[in-house]
Amino acid sequence: MASRFEGLGIAHLEALSSGLPVVATDCESGPREIVRHEVDGLLVKTEDVEELTEGMNKLMNNPALRQQFAQRAPEILDRFGMEKVMDDWALMMKL
Repeated sequence: MASRFEGLGIAHLEALSSGLPVVATDCESGPREIVRHEVDGLLVKTEDVEELTEGMNKLMNNPALRQQFAQRAPEILDRFGMEKVMDDWALMMKL
């Protein structure tokens, strides 16, 4: 996912929750809060086409790395799943 600006990227969340590693640009907000660099995906410099290409090639050409990231990707549900969000929301409502 290449963006100059990004909010909470639903596509990032859906991909990770499905066990797919992500390559995304490291916008000021959004992807860096979702994608854990070198854990479940790669973050590359915004507007750096070469780095984006390198990141994509790195995953496409390294099945072991893809598998390593894919195993950790569903952990996104611990941070952004419905149960977590609802618990956070309920806590905020008590304030």
